[in-house]
Amino acid sequence: RIIVLSRATGFLSHRILQNENVLVDRLRSFSQNIQVDVFSHSLQLSDDINVMQSADVVVGLHGGAFGNIVFCRKGTIVIEMNAPEEGGRQCFGYVSYNLNLNYYRYGSNRSDYDEIENPSNFYGTKVNVNVNKFMEYFERVLKENNLSF
Repeated sequence: RIIVLSRATGFLSHRILQNENVLVDRLRSFSQNIQVDVFSHSLQLSDDINVMQSADVVVGLHGGAFGNIVFCRKGTIVIEMNAPEEGGRQCFGYVSYNLNLNYYRYGSNRSDYDEIENPSNFYGTKVNVNVNKFMEYFERVLKENNLSF
């Protein structure tokens, strides 16, 4: 099961993944054996915990929702999209390491994104991920972890 941490337009006013729906569609078409769910907080913490515990892979644009990885099972793959200009931001990498999760950071190169509205302020920007490049990266991560769907 793949969980996409939502940062779509209308969800927040900052750091918005504008083409999240395209990314979700591509992940869903990756394999017929894959379940892809878009996660946004529920009103019940127990529901959020259950969703995160069922994840094989967690994907999303950097943000507070990554705090929910504390509920993931050991060995869960975590792929965090971050801006190339913010290479030092590794807080969820440290959390993943301490929880025995397999952390990957996507977005080290400017070409990993089709658009970053305001590269000097990733916090307050709108982002379009290069979905083709992300899917190539995603496949490499799955292969490295011997995970197939």
